[in-house]
Amino acid sequence: MVLRRLITSQRLDDGLVSSAKGVEPCCMCLGAVVAVSALWFLFFTESVYFAETVELERVQAEVYEQECSGQGAEGEIPSGSVVHLLNCPVTGRLSFSAEDRGLEFLQDFEENMPKGSFGTGAYFQVHIQQFTRRRSSEWRDIVGAGSLTAGFTIAHDVHIGVFSASEEVVEAFPDSPVQLHPSSQYKQEAAMFSSAQAPYTSKNMQVWDNVLYTSDPKSPYDDDIKLWFTVADAKSVSALTTESSDELFTWRIDKQDVNLTRVEAGAVTTKTMIEVVQQQFSDNARDGRVIGILTFWLATFLLVFPAYACDIMDNNTKDAAGDCGAICRALPLSMVPSTVIIAMSWSFLRAPSQTLAVGAILMTICTVLAFAPGMRSARPQLASLVGPPSAVLAQQGPVEEGLGELERPLLLPSEAEDEMPCARPQLPADGSPPLVHVEEAPPTSDPAAEAEPANPGCHPTLHLIFVGMAVGFAVSVLGGIVLAMTSD
Repeated sequence: MVLRRLITSQRLDDGLVSSAKGVEPCCMCLGAVVAVSALWFLFFTESVYFAETVELERVQAEVYEQECSGQGAEGEIPSGSVVHLLNCPVTGRLSFSAEDRGLEFLQDFEENMPKGSFGTGAYFQVHIQQFTRRRSSEWRDIVGAGSLTAGFTIAHDVHIGVFSASEEVVEAFPDSPVQLHPSSQYKQEAAMFSSAQAPYTSKNMQVWDNVLYTSDPKSPYDDDIKLWFTVADAKSVSALTTESSDELFTWRIDKQDVNLTRVEAGAVTTKTMIEVVQQQFSDNARDGRVIGILTFWLATFLLVFPAYACDIMDNNTKDAAGDCGAICRALPLSMVPSTVIIAMSWSFLRAPSQTLAVGAILMTICTVLAFAPGMRSARPQLASLVGPPSAVLAQQGPVEEGLGELERPLLLPSEAEDEMPCARPQLPADGSPPLVHVEEAPPTSDPAAEAEPANPGCHPTLHLIFVGMAVGFAVSVLGGIVLAMTSD
């Protein structure tokens, strides 16, 4: 049985692009662009996750426990260090109402809002989302709709214990929803689409679970609006931030511009807060890794199997099994560069110079191996080893003279062996060797047999694997150089 290769030697010999037909070269170009983008995305996703992991490991050993009164439990705390404040009181909170700047539009929702004050806290936030069916049926955040405006209204003199909190730290406070009430003036007319139009008020928006909707929340229409409010009303919090000169700032990884600040209501230990941060980063890295690998899998399919990809895009289902097989066979090829990217990105932040040097060396080695003579083709050179029958006979030389009597007669075809007479080869009168007639086998007309030799070998697959590894190392080296330049 002839084993099917990931790709035939004939295509490698002729060139992947030059052997493509019709729109297949365009499909391969698209795959190349998607492949590089996916590997680039995968490299930086892994780099950010690794940087976050290293920072969390460092903080677990170096975080300072700070008293709410400003006296460090471990003595004097260096400026700019990461500190943990445990269950400290929050002062400087404001009582928010429609009279505050930026919240004037809430006068139109007087019947829905709490009487008097909307709530007392470190900030008041307005959330606005719009429903869309254009790409997927989902609610999306928007900055405004009509007179509605999303955003924060922050108290500017918030303190955690004796420490002044910056606006970025205040925005990290936990919040709770503002309790809303149904309006007696609300009226929704039956229609095939939402009848609510700007200006939005309590008359054309209904309350459902402390959220205002322009129509039925269970069956929203396209461009429907939902509106709700939250207030950071915690009276005491635990915080994981950086402290400098009695002021609290965000805890960040500057190279990746990642904010690690955590503020929780009540008493929360350092270990618990770091575990929550680490779990969030792990979830983000997992999602990015899955997106990157799946995207590169698609790119590999477009690059290596453009004919199958074109069939799928043309909705040609005549060879559905072959299409599925090609998609599955593209997965192992896509995993090779993806694994290289993940390993290189994790290694880079531990030893950047050594990783760049090793990556450059391995990229060169893989490139040489991929395009080395004999690697791109496993087609056996039968023509040089076994020639046509006439050539074989010519190489055998003359038959010995004086054959004499044959020890065993040649049997001629016959239905009955007992009726088959004995026969002797007729030797030429001049004593020259007898002529032996050998019929040559007719040439095969099966194109699959021409494309696939009886012993396909594994060299074409190795060629693609080494090419993938070379591309993975190349993207890793380039990404490492970019990270090194941006960090400086």
